[in-house]
Amino acid sequence: MIRGTSMTKIMELDREDFDEVINNCDQMVIVEFYTNSCPNCKNMEPIYTNLAETMGNKARFCRVNAQLHQEIAMLYGVQSVPTFKFFCHRKPIGEIVGAVNKTILKNTIVDFGQWREKCFKGSTPISYDMTGYV
Repeated sequence: MIRGTSMTKIMELDREDFDEVINNCDQMVIVEFYTNSCPNCKNMEPIYTNLAETMGNKARFCRVNAQLHQEIAMLYGVQSVPTFKFFCHRKPIGEIVGAVNKTILKNTIVDFGQWREKCFKGSTPISYDMTGYV
């Protein structure tokens, strides 16, 4: 069952929801893999929440508890938390592993977001170049 609050705009996903969101979303999808016992995940929570609130028009923000849903984490090669995976047209296009500051996460979202139109045309693979940080 997809869970989230109107305040955060972050969907908590299980296996069934994960497939539904990744396969049917018309936006870039960002998935934070986390665990409840991870101190770095707790430090990233307010940053991720703030970005979901301010950038929700650029991407779909989701979370997966990697401890509860190990099969999803293993499928996408998540070996440590927090890991932020970026998906476009059902395919992973990049990731950030570990705690980072807000600027790095925000600029990564902006950089990957610039490819949105090409991504959803389903054409040839795209070379994703990062434009740098502000």
